[in-house]
Amino acid sequence: MPHNVVWNWSPRTAWNRHCSFLELSLREFLRLQTRLLMEHLHGLPDRALARQWLPGGVPASLQTFRRTLPLTGPRDYAPLLGPQAGPDAPAGEHRRVPSRSVGPGAWHVPYTIRGWAAAADTLMAAFLLASAQRKGEVNLRPGDRALYPREQLGGLIGRLGVEVTRRFGILGVAGVGEAEAAPPLPASAVRLLPDPGLLNHRGWHDGRGLLPRLVSWGSASAEPPDRSALQIHATAEGGIMALQGWNRRGMTLVPHASFFEFIPEAESWASRADPAHQPAVLLMNELEPDQRYELVTTSFYGMPFLRYRTGQLVRVVELEDAQLGCRLPQFKLEGRCDDRLDLDGSALLGEPAIAGALTDCQVGCMDWVVRTETHRGRPWTHLYGEFQGELTAGEIAHVVAGRLMAAAGYRPAPDASAAVHPVWVTRLPAGALEHRRHGTGIAQHPAGLPRVNASDALVAGLYSSAEIATLQPFSPGTPG
Repeated sequence: MPHNVVWNWSPRTAWNRHCSFLELSLREFLRLQTRLLMEHLHGLPDRALARQWLPGGVPASLQTFRRTLPLTGPRDYAPLLGPQAGPDAPAGEHRRVPSRSVGPGAWHVPYTIRGWAAAADTLMAAFLLASAQRKGEVNLRPGDRALYPREQLGGLIGRLGVEVTRRFGILGVAGVGEAEAAPPLPASAVRLLPDPGLLNHRGWHDGRGLLPRLVSWGSASAEPPDRSALQIHATAEGGIMALQGWNRRGMTLVPHASFFEFIPEAESWASRADPAHQPAVLLMNELEPDQRYELVTTSFYGMPFLRYRTGQLVRVVELEDAQLGCRLPQFKLEGRCDDRLDLDGSALLGEPAIAGALTDCQVGCMDWVVRTETHRGRPWTHLYGEFQGELTAGEIAHVVAGRLMAAAGYRPAPDASAAVHPVWVTRLPAGALEHRRHGTGIAQHPAGLPRVNASDALVAGLYSSAEIATLQPFSPGTPG
């Protein structure tokens, strides 16, 4: 029996403990966020991070924090989170979770005891919401089971799953891995979603039938193929940051995960083109419906990230969800706006790694642009390239997909087709990209046409809508 008393609580108590954030007003959400932020900052003065980013001491207010602390990015944390972190590693560390944000094996994000407990509570909230059909409904019991794809067991959700087993009794069962068979379960009990950007499980009750919903997560930019899936947004750096409600519509940010700020999409692209540009940064009460923003997070509970630009684009789909009774903005993930390619929802590749992969696969690539796009309800990796030789687009995609997997640190596996987003290739005539770089609105940008994750406007004109309709993606492990 798990040591947590949650199973001795009434359904109302269990729901309020884990899911009551859905009932907060926007004002209450911001007040809670501010309190947790200031508590976190007051615990940092003796840390290496504070010496670097808060030389003047702890800000006296939220306004001072936002005015004086600069935005940060992945490169700012390499000395603290890399393999040579040494004595400057964050104090109070409880455990480390690997992250692929700067390449395979490069980062291990430290979690404090409080940070880890908060993340486990949020995963429990996800299970409650996944199995509910209405507010306050609790369908979970000790001994219920969750299936975890084996290749993800070493990451955030797999490790949190162990904590959820220990604390709440939701048993984790490993799925198919390299040269290992799946556990002896009914075929109807589990299945892996074909969308590789989502880690997923289906729970079931011994002798009592299946739970009616899936749980899935990742930074994929599309709806899951099974609309009954409950989407979660989670990263090693930010923990579990957003959950869908039981109605499977937009996602709600979790107020005790991180402090959230937002850069309008146009400002984000402008600051990427011109590093000297200081983008506007908004709070959640300043957001507008149907607009896209780059997500900025600051850790709580003594963890290391301060005004961290995640590079993730979110869209505000609505300012509240009346069906849930939720008065908070509802979000949808819509890809990235930095120079890292989101390969599978957890593995991110920078331009040097992608360029190396294209060189290694020897497909005659002379010039290229690559980005994640959403088509047919799922994210695909789209490579626009100028190629020498007679290889077809499908043959090129076959080779490129394998090299990208290798660059991300994947080992060959029988289920490799579920490991990365499908890849498709658009062959461009020689000089097309150079011509686009000198086109209207691009030549004036200091950064020109980025090779990775160029905006919709910057790639406009490289292909026609008719051409897109005929494209067929390539998934590793399937015929090209």
